[in-house]
Amino acid sequence: MFVEVTGDYRVSNVEVLNAEGSYSPLDLEKIYTVASTDYIIKDYGDGYSMFADNTLLIDEGMTDYQMLANYIQENLGGNLSAYSSTQGRIKVK
Repeated sequence: MFVEVTGDYRVSNVEVLNAEGSYSPLDLEKIYTVASTDYIIKDYGDGYSMFADNTLLIDEGMTDYQMLANYIQENLGGNLSAYSSTQGRIKVK
């Protein structure tokens, strides 16, 4: 199970979208709401035990591929063209 991070972080310069529509640096002292699959959140898959003491707000009971398919149909009208590129948000060094 996850114990701690030592050394340099592999992910850096993380920004979070604000309610106003702008991005701000991730605040390590702030509490964020995240979404994930049962494998990570409920089953602590791949050692992600750091979520064990957190509150599960919504449990849809769907598999990850069902949630993705529903999101694509209901929120994007089946159109994925907006996601055809990284939009410059992710940079690999």
